Amino acid sequence: MAEECFQIHRNHKDIAQKSVFMEFKGINPLKLFDYDSAPIVQQLPNDFPAIKTEDNRSDMVFLLSDNTILHIEFQSNKTVEDVERFCYYHLNIYNKYKDKVKDIKTVVIYVPGLKNVKNRIETNQLSFEFDKIHLDECPGDKDFLELSQKILSNPKVELTKEEELLLVYNPLMDIKDSPSDRAVEIVKLVDNLDDHNVKFKIIGTVATLTKRFLTDEALEKIWEVFRMGSVFEKFEKEKEQEIIRSTERKVKVEVLRSMRNRNFTASEVDKIMKDLKVSPEELKDIEREISE
Repeated sequence: MAEECFQIHRNHKDIAQKSVFMEFKGINPLKLFDYDSAPIVQQLPNDFPAIKTEDNRSDMVFLLSDNTILHIEFQSNKTVEDVERFCYYHLNIYNKYKDKVKDIKTVVIYVPGLKNVKNRIETNQLSFEFDKIHLDECPGDKDFLELSQKILSNPKVELTKEEELLLVYNPLMDIKDSPSDRAVEIVKLVDNLDDHNVKFKIIGTVATLTKRFLTDEALEKIWEVFRMGSVFEKFEKEKEQEIIRSTERKVKVEVLRSMRNRNFTASEVDKIMKDLKVSPEELKDIEREISE
C-alpha cells in the first residue's frame, strides 16, 4: 500500500530538492554541511540547450551576494564520466556569465555510500575541480536533537530555512540511527507542527529524497503518519475542492452550450450566468472552449 502511494518519478527528486533551496534567498544554502559561501541573491536559469542528460540529478545555479556563482549538483550514484559532465556544465555557466561575475564554484553533494569520487580533470590545456560534500560525513545528531526539543516544546514554532533543510537531509547524514529509522522519526516529529504547509513540504521531501534507503516497514510507517495526520486531511480537502471546482466548470460549460443550441437571448444567458456565478472573464473563457 505505502509502496504504491510513494511511487516517485526520478524528476520528483529534482523538484523536491529545488523547492527546498529556492527559498534560501539571503542565506548561505550549504551552511548545514559546513561549506562556506556568501548568501544567495537569486536563482539563475540553468537551461543550457547544449546539455543533454538522462539521469536523475538536480542542477541549480545561484548568484551570490559577493558577485560569484554557486552551482550545486546532487548525486545518488557515480560514474567515471561525472567529472567530465560537471566540467561541461561549468564551462556553459562560465561562457554565459564570465563578464558579469568574479568567480564560479561547482559543489556536488553525494548521498551515503559514494566514496572515492573523482573530482578533478587536469590536462596540458584544461584544469577543472569541483568541491565535494558527502552527506554521511556531515554530523547530524546534535542539531537534530536540539531541533526536536524545540518543536516538541512549541508546535507553533516557525522553523528557519536552515532548520527545514536539516530535517530534510538529516536521514542521509552521519547519524546513530539508520536512514529508515531517522526518516520515520522526523515524519512523526514534524506532524506535531501547527504549520500545515511546512509539515506537508517536509514530510513529502523526506519521503522523496530518502526513498531508496527506506525499508518497506519505514514506508508503511511514514504513509500511516501522513494518512492519519492533519496533513493528509488538508490534502484530502484540497483534492475534494479541486473536484468540486472541476465539476462546477463542467456544469457551466454544458449549460452555456445548451443555451447556445436552443437560441437563448443575450439577456437570458446573462441572467443564468449570474445565477451560476460566472464572471465575465470566465464566460469568455468558456465560450472559447465551446468554440474550439
